[in-house]
Amino acid sequence: MLDDFSPGTGWPPLYQGHPDNTRLHWLKHPRLLATQVRTQPDAVSILATFPG
Repeated sequence: MLDDFSPGTGWPPLYQGHPDNTRLHWLKHPRLLATQVRTQPDAVSILATFPG
């Protein structure tokens, strides 16, 4: 679990007008199944697991 990301509404997720490479690393990691979960009105966490 990774936390304290800002919520996003589009794809790819942006941070300060640029692709959010940290978030993309975890969401698109080839060995993980990951998703974002809103934990506060102004924050999301990334939950990830190894599938299988």
